Parts: sequence; C-alpha cells; structure tokens
Amino acid sequence: MRLSHVLVVIAATLLLTSEAISAANSNPATASEVASPGGTSQRLLRIHHMVYEDDEERALTPAKMKRMKKAGMTKEDYASELGISDEIARLLSGGTGLLKFLESDKYDKYKTYMNYLIEARKKNK
Repeated sequence: MRLSHVLVVIAATLLLTSEAISAANSNPATASEVASPGGTSQRLLRIHHMVYEDDEERALTPAKMKRMKKAGMTKEDYASELGISDEIARLLSGGTGLLKFLESDKYDKYKTYMNYLIEARKKNK
C-alpha cells in the first residue's frame, strides 16, 4: 500500500469521527433531558431505607444456615418457607416483575442460602 493511501484512510477516519461527534451533540433535546408528559418526576436520588431493630433476629447467619442444611432443608424447601416458591415458578415461566423480585429481601435470603449450599457442596468434593 502506498503512503498516499494510508494518509487518505487516516484523513477519512478523522473526518468521519469528527462528524459523528458533532452530529451527536447537535440535538440538545435528548430523551434523557425531555420532561415526561405526566409532569411529575419521581427522582429518588437520596433515599434513606428504614433500619428495623428486629432485622438482626431474622438475619440468615452462617450458624442458622448450617442448622438448616443439617436438618436437610433444600433450597426449594427454603423458598417455600419464605413464601416465594410460587413467585419463582411464575417468573421462570415467563412472568413479569423479575427485577423487582430480584431486589426483594426474601430473594436475597434465598440467594444467600443457595450460595451457602453451593459452597458446602464444593467443599465436600
């Protein structure tokens, strides 16, 4: 390839890049800046979650998980105890609301116990 071809490719790349940047900045009314038609915005930038004193009693400690495993409690049994087994089945069959469910405290406890069981199985191998 000749030097002139390389220079043309470099110049074309720079020209296209500068046009793409200027085209991206030419429309100041982007979707993120446009006000919603409803008029009310629900900005929750600083949210303070309530801390309940009795959360410690309901926390899933390693000792409690060890007792549950010793008693033969499976992850499915624990999901039933938490009352989320139907919700898991609904979501696995294509139901909506997955993100809200994944952020719930009950799912967090279920996930913690499930990870404990996986780690215990790895240690036994």
